[in-house]
Amino acid sequence: MFALAVTVVVTAVALATGAALFPVGPVALLSGTTVSLADGILRLLFVTLYVAAAMAALGAIGLAISP
Repeated sequence: MFALAVTVVVTAVALATGAALFPVGPVALLSGTTVSLADGILRLLFVTLYVAAAMAALGAIGLAISP
């Protein structure tokens, strides 16, 4: 739960900072294609969940090898 909470907080702060500093609109991907804002936020949600799962797995490994 902590890994999910941390990644959601970091994502929310990054979105708020980005919205404050840059115009909000279509999202340009690294491949050069442009997707809608809703699709960009959905992709960001999937990335957030992926990072949370990776952090939880790392925590589980650390717990497993701790004495």
